[in-house]
Amino acid sequence: MSHQTITTASLSSHLALTGDALKEFIVSMHWQEKDGLTMIPVNEDNEAKAVVVIENIKFEQLTKVIGYSNEM
Repeated sequence: MSHQTITTASLSSHLALTGDALKEFIVSMHWQEKDGLTMIPVNEDNEAKAVVVIENIKFEQLTKVIGYSNEM
């Protein structure tokens, strides 16, 4: 992924900026606007990152889950 995009209309609404003020903000942030979309380059703050979740389950907990499934 090389860019994140948002419609310029949505960006205007979120920032409460319109017209030249919005264009100046986009330029100051080094973003690009084209065909109604604002392209925001990926950086460490908006980069999609994979998350690994690890859970430790004790055997006693597992036997309870299996026991409940047999009751159904």
